[in-house]
Amino acid sequence: MKSIPFPLDLAVNKLDSILTRSKARDFIDFYFIQKEHSYKIDPLFLGSCFLKIEKLHDYPKMVKEFSDKEMIAYFINLAKSLKEKIVA
Repeated sequence: MKSIPFPLDLAVNKLDSILTRSKARDFIDFYFIQKEHSYKIDPLFLGSCFLKIEKLHDYPKMVKEFSDKEMIAYFINLAKSLKEKIVA
């Protein structure tokens, strides 16, 4: 029987996917995970991952209601907010 991964495991796997392949679906998955469970992860790593969002256009057909503009703004604002933590 296959076990269901914990949200932290899913978040880490999605961040790895964002870093290595940068597909919109990985950002979407991480977006919904992060909105439900906020995790503390290295701000420099996160900021560099999140800024990739502007270059993606391969959005999947969504079953759940979703705004790509809202998600892009979310990740850009999140990356900007991490700037203070990197410099500090």
